[in-house]
Amino acid sequence: MLTATRGARPSDPLQAMLPQSIRESPKKVAASYGGIALLSTVAAACFEGRFVHEGRVDWNGVTYTIHPLWFNFSTLIDFAILNPLMIMYLLRATERAAQLRPYGIKVRRVRLPETIGCMMAAAITIALYFQGFLRGTYFDAIVAIRADGSRLITVTGWLAFLWTTVILYYLIKGVAEQLIFTCTILKLGPAAISYDPLHEDQSGGLRALAEPALDFLQAMALLFIAFILFFVYDILIFKIHESRRLWAIAVYAAIAFPLFLLPVLHLHHLMKEKRRELHAHALAAFKKQCGLDEGGSALWDAGSYKESLEQIVAAREIGTWLSTTPAWPLPTATLVRAGTYMIGVLAPLATKVAPLVIEALGFSSP
Repeated sequence: MLTATRGARPSDPLQAMLPQSIRESPKKVAASYGGIALLSTVAAACFEGRFVHEGRVDWNGVTYTIHPLWFNFSTLIDFAILNPLMIMYLLRATERAAQLRPYGIKVRRVRLPETIGCMMAAAITIALYFQGFLRGTYFDAIVAIRADGSRLITVTGWLAFLWTTVILYYLIKGVAEQLIFTCTILKLGPAAISYDPLHEDQSGGLRALAEPALDFLQAMALLFIAFILFFVYDILIFKIHESRRLWAIAVYAAIAFPLFLLPVLHLHHLMKEKRRELHAHALAAFKKQCGLDEGGSALWDAGSYKESLEQIVAAREIGTWLSTTPAWPLPTATLVRAGTYMIGVLAPLATKVAPLVIEALGFSSP
């Protein structure tokens, strides 16, 4: 079970600004972000008269429409639902990774200089991204146009940029945390884990080692939903049917999926190794009990033949049972859902990338 990490986190200045009762819980941190981001943005839009009212500006013989904030449904859904859930899963993945010490696994946290680097990367990315809005011809409660044709970032817009930068910071830092966790898991050998085929988690007692990766994948799934909303917004508002965000999804898949698959597959390999060890130990014990030498020759007399034969049959049954014990650190149903999701993301992407690869290899028809 996830337990709270008490005290301010010096490596996370944003959470250090929150009261201790809030920063102890990923859910409370996420809810705080969602409530503050949504309410402050909506309040600013209402104060500026930009939440429901549509504006019009005539400049250079063209009439431009300034759409209200409610029209930007993707941003409102992000602030209210998707971004808080992403933050919750990312923080929970980090907390769970930090709580693996009872298993003999120490996962270090992102340090303060690295955290500052994540903040700078998020701020620079958002600044570059929103430069395009200032050069565009679509205006709303975030970026408007004055009567002289100059662009204006509204108070609502500055708040939207701020909260978008915060979620991007959490995403970049979450990727860094997951990369550290993945490298830590990949360094483990069979001797570093304890495998219990009868453990109540039905994953050999190793489910806790894979849960940070699962939380990370759930956060990335929410990010993909945000991508879908942007696609819909592009089609409905900008009439862009071939968005450049397709390549962003390719980068997303190249980062998100390996950081889930690598630790899970490595733990799967270690579990199979431990299962083979158990089988070998059980076989050796039964050989000794049944009176077999190293070459498998019978050492018993005729009087004990029947009893020894029954023990050999029991040994075979034990071997069969061991082959059915858990070999994955997550339940089958969870793995199926994760696999279905990843295939669902990659399949349409492959239909776009495959023709480019075929053409680059020279196999396309003249």
